[in-house]
Amino acid sequence: ADLHLRSGRYAAARSMLHEAMSIVDRYAVAYDRAYVQRALARAHIVCGENVEAIRLLHAARAAEGEVLDDLVSIDAFQLSIFEDHVQTHEMLQWAMVDAGAFEMALETAERARARVLADTLTRRFDISPYAAGDDLDVRAMRAVAEATHTTLLVYSVVHDPRVMFPEEPAQDIFVWVIPSIAHEELRFHRIRSASQIRATALGLLTSMSDGGTSVEIEAALRRLHGDLIKPIADEVFGNEELTIVGNDFIPLIPFAALTDSAGVRFIEQDAIATVPSVRVLHLLDQHGRAGGEDAHGALVVGNPLAAIVERPFWRTARIFEPIPWAEQEAKLVASRFGCEAILAHSATHETVVCQMPGKRFLHFATHGLFDPSDGMTALGALLLDPSPDGTAFLTAEEVMGMRLTASLATLSACESGQGQRTAEGFVGLPRAFLMAGVRCVIAALWRVPDAATGVLMGHFYDVLVSESRPSIASAMRAAMIRTMKTHPNPCDWAGFTIIGDPHAFHENVATPVRLLAHEDQLRSRLENGTSTAPG
Repeated sequence: ADLHLRSGRYAAARSMLHEAMSIVDRYAVAYDRAYVQRALARAHIVCGENVEAIRLLHAARAAEGEVLDDLVSIDAFQLSIFEDHVQTHEMLQWAMVDAGAFEMALETAERARARVLADTLTRRFDISPYAAGDDLDVRAMRAVAEATHTTLLVYSVVHDPRVMFPEEPAQDIFVWVIPSIAHEELRFHRIRSASQIRATALGLLTSMSDGGTSVEIEAALRRLHGDLIKPIADEVFGNEELTIVGNDFIPLIPFAALTDSAGVRFIEQDAIATVPSVRVLHLLDQHGRAGGEDAHGALVVGNPLAAIVERPFWRTARIFEPIPWAEQEAKLVASRFGCEAILAHSATHETVVCQMPGKRFLHFATHGLFDPSDGMTALGALLLDPSPDGTAFLTAEEVMGMRLTASLATLSACESGQGQRTAEGFVGLPRAFLMAGVRCVIAALWRVPDAATGVLMGHFYDVLVSESRPSIASAMRAAMIRTMKTHPNPCDWAGFTIIGDPHAFHENVATPVRLLAHEDQLRSRLENGTSTAPG
């Protein structure tokens, strides 16, 4: 049937698929039935018969749901079903958009996102199924935007189901703008031929990490702004806050640095946060409104000194140089919370892991590792000083198994915001901290320079704990604008992204701690530093 479709023999393809359908209806399990329904729906989409395709894909989605409900552990088979399930949702979005059902397509896009994370948070926060909102419709998503005082900018990268096995996948991007003000209209936009946008975004990420030329970087930032922001500029500029929901490569884009034709950065227009799905934002917000969990104080870690680390997958041991500016950064951050930073050899894996539970704020200024070829660091890890048993990495897998109470975790470490793109979404250290119970995570998309990062973090916490009590996104916006005045290269200030509830910080927070006597001296050393070694 696939061969007939690729050859344009649509009638023959549908005849074979209808015959297959009659067989699976009598003998096959739900998974096989869903496979045939999805293939038959593709044939109808190719022929422009979207209504019938939507009916078949709804049936396929229900059949896949039966299989997923019966599985009790996530193994390779379940992951393959997740991938098929996401493909079904993508095809449904395509057919619905072609049929003009834009709001139904938005609900379908949302339903496919971060299901495991949302279900984990529902159990983790002990939120009733009614309050959790198993599947959010458009009205519920608008209510979330209004309750969290943020305009939701939803991107969905969708493969063209009419193109089968191309050399380069054909993609479109569907965009919905969900306003935070009740009477404003929800808007939809379609960005065609997204494959080049994807190549630009991934190329930019490499250039940011590897020190690409400023000409290359600025050109890419302008192209991405023109492709992703300009079509919706009138609807998003001037909002107090934006929260971006996206799949595929969207979470890897440094939206703060995107630049319009007049040279204005996106962060100069709006405060920006991201979230894996609207439902996840809703759950994090619900947990905050319920008072969160009993948590106090801060854990601040800086410059662990694990100089030489060996791993079976590495040909040679890796040498991790000390990060002096990370130590200064940690002292500065600790002064804002009235605590002592855990530094150098004191920051052992055992010590840090024992102190993480029960803390309201977490800050790590250390080396970050992301190596997809190494099982331990494939989802990301933070370097700590080795414990007596030799353990030196705080891995994403380890964090997922923790029970944390922090409102904010800042991962001031290289590539701490990286991870694996999966059918479940983008999985790495930020997702791990969210699954463990943290309501908001700040992480780096590339290898950030440590001196400039110290300046950024100093400005960020200055604003965050000020009497104006801004959101995390607003505080980061102010910090980036201040930092770009002394460090104009976007590689220096635009690498950090906010994932989760940007309003998590100020709920049930005590009066900000007065500046300690030595803080001004620390700030001066950070702002006058010239170090560019990555953290």
